[in-house]
Amino acid sequence: LQLDDDVAALRLVTGQSPPCPPAPTASAVSAAASQVGRVLVSLSDLLRHPQAQEPLRRLARSPLADRLLDDFLRLADAHGSFRQALVALASLQAETRAALRRGDPARLASAARAQRRAGQDLPRLAAAVRAVAARAPAPLPEDLPADTAALAAAVADATVAVASGSAAVFSGLSSLSNSAASARVEVASTPCWATAPAKLAGSSDTPRASHHCIWWVANCDSPWSVGPG
Repeated sequence: LQLDDDVAALRLVTGQSPPCPPAPTASAVSAAASQVGRVLVSLSDLLRHPQAQEPLRRLARSPLADRLLDDFLRLADAHGSFRQALVALASLQAETRAALRRGDPARLASAARAQRRAGQDLPRLAAAVRAVAARAPAPLPEDLPADTAALAAAVADATVAVASGSAAVFSGLSSLSNSAASARVEVASTPCWATAPAKLAGSSDTPRASHHCIWWVANCDSPWSVGPG
């Protein structure tokens, strides 16, 4: 029941993909990532439950078991690559902040371009896990007891939900990364006083360049507050 509830909550968070989905927000990506984690915890708890051991043994060496193991391996590989991409993006963010502190527009633009290149793997990872969710379901073995059939259906359903949710997280973070990188390049190549919001402008006619640049970069950094992991 806990797994079913968490899967339903994950599908509610990610929603159905509309024809023209709105731009993702940091809070939406964070919520989807958190719910994917909850489903994985519930799935792990179910598979380790003493009452699940005998039904799982009945599924051994079936086409469904082989399919689920293959899906799990695909998801594990994608999540491992995603972790590596996050580490690279975090390093580039540190480079961006260093360029800001030093007032180096060329270095800031270079770091932003590197961030866009580093984020190019995210759409590929999203496509890979989306393909897991899109695969035709494997048939259940014949003459399964009711408890085994229910367990198999729950695990298969959770696997599809995790794949879909992971795709939403990967593609959402890719979009946020690209938007932030593009904004940083624009900041680096545009006089700060030409783009700073009016509410930050003082009464003096002299542009306060450093103040305005800090506002823009801080604003571009905000999508990265997507929570742990």
